[in-house]
Amino acid sequence: MLKRFFGEGFRDANGLGSASTLAPPIRTVDDLLSAAVGFDLEIIDDARGLARLRDAAAFPATAAAEDAASKRGLSATKIEAELRRHRFAIGHNAAIHDLPELEALTGRSFDDLQLVDTIWLSPLAFPSLKSHALNKPYLAQTGLADPVQDTLETIALLRSEALAFETMEREWVEVLRWLCGLGANHKGYAAFFDAALGRVSTPSGNDLEEAKPIIDTIHRMFQGEVCMRGLHGQLLHAFDSKNGWPLAWVLSWVRHRDQRPAPAEWLLKGGLGFQEALDELGRRRCSQSGCRRCRDYETSLHSMNRWFPPAEGETPRFQPPFDKKGIAYQQRVMDAALVRRSALGILPTGTGKSRCFQVPALEHHERTGDLTVVVSPLKALMEDQAAKAEEEGLPGVARLHSDLDVVTRNEILSDIREGRIALLYLAPESLGSKSTRSVLESRRIGMWVFDEAHCISAWGNGFRGDYRRAPKWIAECGARGSEKAAILCLTATARSETQKDIQKALKTGMDRSLAVIDGGAERPNLTYRVLPRDGETHEQLSDMLRDPELLPEGGQAIIYAYSRKDTQQIASSLDALGHSVEFYHADRTPEDKARVERDFAEGRLRVIVSTIAFGMGVDCPRVRLVLHTGPSASLEAYAQEAGRAGRDKKPATCILLHDPDEHDRRIGLCAQGHLHKEDIDAVLAYVLDIQRRVQRKTNRFPPISLPYQVVAEDVLGFLKDSTYERAEELQRSRVDRIVDELEAHGLIRKVGVQSGFSRLRVKRQVLDALQRDPKGLTRIQTRIVQYLFSQAARGDEPQLPDDLEELADICGLRKTGRLKIVRKAVTALRKHRDLLHADTTIDIKLGGARIAPRLVSTWAEKSNAVVEVIIALFEARATAEEDTFDDTQEVEEGEQPDKPAPRPFQITLAALLQKVQNELEEGVRLTAKEALQLLEELRWLKLINLKVAPANLTKQLTIYAPELEPDDLRARLEQHRAQTSRVLGVLEKLADDERHLRIETDHLAEEVESFDMDVEGTWRAPDGSRLAAGASERLVRRHLRLLTRIKALDISAGLYTKSEAVRVEIARRDTNLTVRSYTQEMFRTGVEAFQEEEIRQLHLMDGFARRVLDVPDEAPELLKSYFATPSKESLATFFEGEELKVVRENRPAPVQRQIELRSRLDPEQSKIVHDDTSLKDLLVLAGPGAGKTRVLVERIVWLVGVERVPPDQILALCYNRRAAEEIRSRLRAKSALGRRGAVVSVYTYHSFALQVLGQSFAELSDEAVGEEVGLTDTEADSGRKASAFDRILSHASARLTQQRDDGGNLSDLILRRFRWVFVDEFQDVTEDSFALIKEISQQSQKKAASEARSAADLVDVRFIAVGDDDQNIYDFGGASGQHIRAFDRLFNTPKKMPELTWNYRSSGAILRCAAEIISHCSDRLKTREIEIDPDRVHDPLQGRYHRPRDPDLGRVTILKNADRTIESHAALATAELLRLRATVGKEKWRWASTAVLVRRRSHIPVVERALVGAGIEVSRDLQGLVPMARVKEAVRVREWLEKKERVGRVLLPEDIERVAGWLEGHYGSLWARAVAQWLRDYLRDQLDAAEEDPERSEAAEDQPVEVSPRLALEEFIEWAHGWRPEQNGVMVLTAHSSKGLEFDNVVVCDCDWLHGLSITGADRRLFYVAATRARYSLSLTTGGFMAPTRRLISTERSEHLAPLELEPHHPSLEARAKAPLIPCSVREVFLSFPAWDGPGCYSDERDRQKTKAVITGLKPGDRIWIKRTQSQRDRNPWHVFAPIENGLHRIGKMQRGFSPGVVGEKFYAEVFALVSWRKTDSDEDQHGRIYLDQWFTVIPEWRSISS
Repeated sequence: MLKRFFGEGFRDANGLGSASTLAPPIRTVDDLLSAAVGFDLEIIDDARGLARLRDAAAFPATAAAEDAASKRGLSATKIEAELRRHRFAIGHNAAIHDLPELEALTGRSFDDLQLVDTIWLSPLAFPSLKSHALNKPYLAQTGLADPVQDTLETIALLRSEALAFETMEREWVEVLRWLCGLGANHKGYAAFFDAALGRVSTPSGNDLEEAKPIIDTIHRMFQGEVCMRGLHGQLLHAFDSKNGWPLAWVLSWVRHRDQRPAPAEWLLKGGLGFQEALDELGRRRCSQSGCRRCRDYETSLHSMNRWFPPAEGETPRFQPPFDKKGIAYQQRVMDAALVRRSALGILPTGTGKSRCFQVPALEHHERTGDLTVVVSPLKALMEDQAAKAEEEGLPGVARLHSDLDVVTRNEILSDIREGRIALLYLAPESLGSKSTRSVLESRRIGMWVFDEAHCISAWGNGFRGDYRRAPKWIAECGARGSEKAAILCLTATARSETQKDIQKALKTGMDRSLAVIDGGAERPNLTYRVLPRDGETHEQLSDMLRDPELLPEGGQAIIYAYSRKDTQQIASSLDALGHSVEFYHADRTPEDKARVERDFAEGRLRVIVSTIAFGMGVDCPRVRLVLHTGPSASLEAYAQEAGRAGRDKKPATCILLHDPDEHDRRIGLCAQGHLHKEDIDAVLAYVLDIQRRVQRKTNRFPPISLPYQVVAEDVLGFLKDSTYERAEELQRSRVDRIVDELEAHGLIRKVGVQSGFSRLRVKRQVLDALQRDPKGLTRIQTRIVQYLFSQAARGDEPQLPDDLEELADICGLRKTGRLKIVRKAVTALRKHRDLLHADTTIDIKLGGARIAPRLVSTWAEKSNAVVEVIIALFEARATAEEDTFDDTQEVEEGEQPDKPAPRPFQITLAALLQKVQNELEEGVRLTAKEALQLLEELRWLKLINLKVAPANLTKQLTIYAPELEPDDLRARLEQHRAQTSRVLGVLEKLADDERHLRIETDHLAEEVESFDMDVEGTWRAPDGSRLAAGASERLVRRHLRLLTRIKALDISAGLYTKSEAVRVEIARRDTNLTVRSYTQEMFRTGVEAFQEEEIRQLHLMDGFARRVLDVPDEAPELLKSYFATPSKESLATFFEGEELKVVRENRPAPVQRQIELRSRLDPEQSKIVHDDTSLKDLLVLAGPGAGKTRVLVERIVWLVGVERVPPDQILALCYNRRAAEEIRSRLRAKSALGRRGAVVSVYTYHSFALQVLGQSFAELSDEAVGEEVGLTDTEADSGRKASAFDRILSHASARLTQQRDDGGNLSDLILRRFRWVFVDEFQDVTEDSFALIKEISQQSQKKAASEARSAADLVDVRFIAVGDDDQNIYDFGGASGQHIRAFDRLFNTPKKMPELTWNYRSSGAILRCAAEIISHCSDRLKTREIEIDPDRVHDPLQGRYHRPRDPDLGRVTILKNADRTIESHAALATAELLRLRATVGKEKWRWASTAVLVRRRSHIPVVERALVGAGIEVSRDLQGLVPMARVKEAVRVREWLEKKERVGRVLLPEDIERVAGWLEGHYGSLWARAVAQWLRDYLRDQLDAAEEDPERSEAAEDQPVEVSPRLALEEFIEWAHGWRPEQNGVMVLTAHSSKGLEFDNVVVCDCDWLHGLSITGADRRLFYVAATRARYSLSLTTGGFMAPTRRLISTERSEHLAPLELEPHHPSLEARAKAPLIPCSVREVFLSFPAWDGPGCYSDERDRQKTKAVITGLKPGDRIWIKRTQSQRDRNPWHVFAPIENGLHRIGKMQRGFSPGVVGEKFYAEVFALVSWRKTDSDEDQHGRIYLDQWFTVIPEWRSISS
C-alpha cells in the first residue's frame, strides 16, 4: 500500500504536465499552500460490506471557510480531478487511508501525487504529544465526521507545524529536510521544509557524496545517544530505499525524549518501519570503539553501575553464586534480559533477582521507550518493590493493584500512556482487565517478567487460575511489536518439575521457549534447624525470640503460621508476653497492611506473624530469624519462605517446629480442598443444561452466569449456613478452580465482566431531556451529552468510549488532571442526573406456559404454610408451660419465678418440615433444601430472623419472634408473592413465541411498575409508599433470582455481580460438547496430577523435617538434593524401607499412620480397605468371624484418615440398631477416628428412611408397638418386625424416586451429599430395603451412565456392600438372598468379588463343623470355604481350650441323648455347661460370654428355668419381653424431650446430666440406670461431634453445645427400640436373635428346628449361623434319628467332633429357693386392663382413676400379688393386685392361657416394669371398650420354679 511513498523509480513531479513545469518557485509556506489542494474522504461500508464514499471534500488550501463549505459531497472522480489540478495535495493520514481508498474507487494510480501528510509531520513538529490525531471539536455537537471541517483543520495544522519547525534549531531541520525529502515522491515534503527554512526549494541530493555533510551532522548530533553502527546502517537503508521517514521519527524521539519518554502511539501502531529503525538504534549493542553509547555500557556490569552505583569505596560486582566459568548467574540472567532473550532464571534468595530485570527495564525504556511489565504475585511485594525504587531514585517505576485509590490509579494509568513508566508491577488478574489491557495498548512492551515465577506452577494449577491464563493474556497485550517482547521468569526456587511446568505454560500460552539459567537455591549463610513442638506454641516461640543467639539486638523475625486465625492468636499471645509484634494476612485492610509493612521495613516492628501473604520478594535485610509454626506447602515453598532471612548475606537462622499432628492437619486440609472428577463433570453438565434451555433459535450462545452459592448448593451439594463463616469463600474457590480446569481443556471460556465505561448504558429519555435543557450542566458534562446525542441522532446506540483518554480528547481537554475531570463529570451524570446506568441486559428463557405459573403458585403455597407454622409455634408456646422434672427443682415458698423475656423458638428443620408438610395439600412436597431457601427468603423480607446451625442430617433452627402481628406478617408475605407473580406475568407478556426475552432489568422494572397501572398497589414499599429510585429495579432482580431458584425461568447472565458469580460461555468446537467431553485422561493429567504432586510435596516436607530433626547438619545437602532431583525420585532421599514403599503410593496422610493402619489387617482385608477411591461399586463376601465389621470400619477409617474423605460424606446402613451402635462405637475409638467418628452417618435402614421422609422414629415406634406385641411366637421367633417398618422403607424409596424424577437428589431431602455408601449384611436386604439402597446408590443412573446427557444422569456415589449369602436367615421378610446373588448384574460390576474367608473368631474344630454344615447349600457365592486365619493355622483344632491330656476338650461336642422335648435339651445343655465350667477352669471360663441357642422363643423360659435351677446366673434378653420405649422411666424422658421441643428450647449439657442423675436417684431401677447411661453417652457423642463438625464456626467454639430435643428424642426412641441389657450371665436366645453376636461358649439345642421332614437351605444357614457364634466351645444337643444335627453333619468322632453321653441336670430344692425373679412378657399381660370395661375390670370411672393412681405410685421392685379368680365369666383368671392402706387393689390381669409355673392359686411377685399403653395401640374394634387415652400397665416378675 505504501510503495508509492517508500519505493524507488517514482516519476519526477515535473512530469505532471504544463501546470507543474511552469509553476513558480516555493519560498514560503504561503507559496506552498497556494499551490496545494486540501482534501478529505469519509468512507463507510454498505450493507454488503463494500466500501463506499459517504462524503468528501477538496478545495484550494487558501480557500476561505465559507467558500470551502460548498466543496463537500464531491464524487471520487471530482476529487481526482481537483487533486491533479494542483502541484501538492495536503491531507491528514491520507497516505494510509484516503489515497488507497480513492485508488480503489477510481481504479487510477496516484503514484505521481506530491502529498504532504500532516500526520507524518506531526511527530516531528510536536514530539511531546501522545496522540497525533486531528482535533475535531465539532464532533461533540454532531458526532459525524465532516470532510470540510477536517480539511480546514488539516491546513491549519500544517501552518502550525511550519511554525514549530521555524522555532527549531536550523541544523536539525536541515537533517529532517534531507531525511524526509529523499525520493522523488517526497518532493512535497522537501518543499515544505525549504519553506519552513525560508529558502527556495531545491531537489535533494541523490548522490551519497552530496549527502555526506548532512550524514556527518547526524553522526555528530547523536554520538553517545544511539548505537552508531545501527545509525550508520539505517542511514544507508534510508538512502537506498529513498525513505528516511522512519529514521527521522526515531531521531526526533531520541532528541526530544525528555519531553516524551516513550514514542507516540501512532508511531508504534503504524507499520511504517519506525519500530525496526528504533530497534536498530536503541536495542543494538555494537562492539565498535567509535560508538560511545555502546562503549560506555559495553557490559551488563556497566549498565548496572549506571542505574545502581555502588557505595563509595565499594567495587562494582555481581553477586554470587557463580557458574563453573566464574560468571555470576546474576550476570547471565541480566545479559539475557539486556539482549532480549527469553529465559528462566533461578537465583537464591538475596542474590539480586530484582536487579536482573530492573536494569534491563530501565535501559530498554531509555533506549527505545519500551515498557517492562512485571507480573507479581502479592500486593505486599509490589508495594515493597515500588517503595525501594523510590528510595533508590529509579525513574518510572509504578504498580497497579486493587488496593490503590482511584486518584492514584488514574495517575499511574496516565503516566503509562504518557510514556513516563519504565517498569510496571501488576497482578496476573489485572491482565484480564479490559481497562488495563487498553492502557497497555498505548505502549510497546519490551519485556515481560514473571517475578516469583514458581507461582505459575504452584498457584496457577490451584487456587489462582489467572496465573495460567496470564501467558495467553500477555500475547494480546501491548502495542504492535509487543509480541516480540522477551519473557523473563525469575524465582529463587524451582525444581525440575516446576521448571518444566513454567516452560509448558509459556509454550502453550505464547509459543515461547525459555533458556534455563539455574543458579541453584543454596544459601550458605542460613542455618536450618528443626525442633519438636513443645508445650504451648506461643511460649516456645517467645523463648526463641528472646534468645540473643537466634535474634540478636537490632534483628527482626518473621513467624509463619498457616491460617489467618493462627496469625492473630500467636501475635496476641506474643504481645501479651511483651514482644513488639504484629500480625499480617490478606484479609487485613489495605491501610493496616501498609502500616505493618512500613513499620517492619523501617525497623519499628521487630516481629511479624504472617501467612505467606507477606515476605515473598520483600527485601528486609535485618531479618535474622524465620520461624515456621508448621510445615510449608512444599520444600520449595519452605526454601522460599526461609530465604527471607539473611538477605544481607549475614548469618541467619531458620527454624521449623515439627509436630506430627500439625503435619496431619496440613495434609488433611490440602486434600479436603482437592477436586473430584465428578465435581467437574457436574459443573460442566450444569452449564450445558442451562445452555440447552437458554440457547436461542439463532444458535446464539450467550454467556452463562454460574452463581457461586447456587452451584455450591445445587451442583456440588454444599449447603451454607450462618455458622460456617468461610464456606462462601471456600466454595467460590472450588467453583473457580473447576471453571479454570474446564477452560484449560477448551470446553468453556471464562468471560470477564465488563468494566469501565463500556458497561454503562444511556437512558434515552434522560438524554433527550438534557439535550433540550442543559441547564445546570458543566461545560464538560455538556460536551459528553452532546457527544452521546450526536450518536443517537444518526441512529446509533449512544455509548461512551471505554478509554478515559479518548473521552478526554472528545471533551477537548488537554491540561494536567484531565482524566480526573472527565471521571468526575461521568460520575455526576450517572449519580445526580440519572443519565447513565450499568448494563443490566439479561437473556431469559421462561419455563412452560403452564409449568412456570404453577411453580410460582406452589412456591407461594409452601411459603404460606411455613409462615403459618411459625405463627402457630409462637402462639402455642405462649400458652404452654415448659416441662421439667418437677422433682428436680425446688422452689421456696413465696418465691415467684421471673417473667421470661421473649426468647427465640428452637426447632430442627426436620420437625418444622413435618409440621409444614401437614399444612400442605396432598401431592405438594416441600424438601429440606426448599425449606431453608424459604426461611432465607423470609429473613430477607424481614418477616423473621433466624440462625441455622448443623444438626446431624438436618439443621437446628433458632427462630426469633416475628416483630409483626400475624395478620401484618401474612399481608407482607401476600404482597411479596403477588409481586413475584406480577414479574412473571410481565415476562410472559414481553417474551417471544419461544418464551425467550432479552431485556435490561431497569426497563423490566419500568414495565412491571406500569403493568395494569398497579391498581392493587402491589408494586410498592411495605408501608404502601412508592418505591424509591433504583429500589424497583433491585426488587425486580430479587424476584428474578427467586424465579430462577424455583426453576420457573433460566437467565443466562447479568443477574449476579462479579463477586456473586463467574461468567462463562461454551467454547467453539468442531464436535458437540457433552457431559462426557471432560475425559478421565484430562482429569488424570491435569487436576489429579497437580493434586498428587501437592501431596507428594507435603510428604517430602515431612521427610525433610524428620531427617533434620535427627541430623541437623544434613539440611543443606537435603535441600540441594531436593532441587536437583525430580520429586518422585527425591522420595528415596528422605524415606527408606516400609516408609518409602508407603510414601510412593502418595496418599494424603502421614506415613506412620498408614503403616499403623495397614498392620491391623491381613492381606485379603488390606486389598479391600486400602483400595483406591475411584468411582465404582463393590460387594465383599465375608464369612462369619472374618472381620466383616472390621473391614467396613477400617475402610471408613482409611477413607477419612488417609484418603481424607470428609466424614459427613459417608453413610453406613445397618440391618439393626445393635450393628449400627457397634460400628459407631468402633469408629469413635481413639485408635480409629476418635471424635470424627461421630460425624460419619451410621443408620439402620428404618432410621435413615425416616430422615428421608422427615418423620420421627417415635411415631414409627408408636405405630408398630401394638402390632409387635400381637406377633405370634412363631413370627417373633423368626425376628419378624411390624409391617409399619416395611411401609417406611417403601415410602422412603418412593420419595427418593419421585425426587429424582423431579430433577432433584437425596441432598435436597437430608441436606447432605453422600459420596460413599456402605451397606452391612447385604444378604438380608429385602425388596423394600433394596429399593431404598437402589436410590441412595444411584443404581438407575449407573446403569445408564454411558448415555448420560444432563447433570441428573451423572453418578458420584461409590457403593460398597458387605455380606455373606451363607448367613441369609431372614427369608420370612423377603430377604431371600436374591439381591446379593445378583449384585454383579444390578450394579454392573465384575462377577469376581473379594472374599474374606479367614475366620478370626472360632477354633479350628468349630470351623470344620461349620464348613460341613454349610457345604451342601446350593447357590453359594463364595468360592472358598471358611478357614482359620493364618496366624492360628498351626494351632490345635481345639483352640484355646486345648489340653493334651484331654483331647476332647475344645472339640465340638455332640450330646445325643436328648429326646424331642425342649425340657430334655435344656437339662442336657445345663449339664454340658456345668461340665465345661469345671473342665475349663475358673480362670478361662466366662459365664457372661456364654449362650444357649434355641429355635423358638417359647423355648427360652424353659432353658432359663433349667439354668437357674442349676444355680447358673442368667442374663435375659429383655428386648422381646418389654418395649423399653414404653417403660415409665423412658416415657418420662420422652415427655421431657417432647415438651422441650414443643416450647422451642434446646438442651444444654447440664440439663441432660441433671435429668440422668434424677432418674437414677428417683427410680434406681434397671430401666432408670439404662436410660441415664444412654443420656450420658448421647451427650458425649454430641460434644464429640460438635468438636469435629466442619460447619461449627470459630465464634461458636466458646459457646456451650446446644442439643436438639427433637434429635435426642429420635436417637432415644431408636435406642430404646433395640435396647439389650449388658450380658452378665448366660444368655438364652433364638438362633435368629443371635445373629451378629459372638460368645466364648455356645450350646445349640436342635429341638423343633425343622419345619418339615426335609432339610432346606434356610435350615442349614440358620444352623450355620448358630454354630459360628462360638469362639472356643460349641456343643450340640440332639436326639433321635431325624434330629437336624445328625442330618447336617457326621456325628462320629473325629479330629474336631467328640460325641458325649451326659446325664441331664435336674435342679435342686436349694436352687429353686434361691432362683431369681423371672419377668413375664408384655404378651402375657392384658395391657388394656386399666382402661377396659369388661369382665374382671372396672366399669366405674372412679375405680379406673383410682387404679391409675395406684399404678402411678408403683416403682420397679415393689411387691404385688398374682391371684387366680374363680369367676366363670372371666377368661383371664389370673389377676394382679397391689397392696393399699386397707387391703389389695386389682391393678391388672394376665392374658388368657397364662401359666405362671408355680404351685398354688396365689403367689408374691414384684413390679418388673410399668409400661405405657395407649388407646391407639389397640385394634380399632376394641376402642369402644377403652375409656382412657393413655395409662400405665404393670408387668410383673416372680420366681417360677416348678416343683
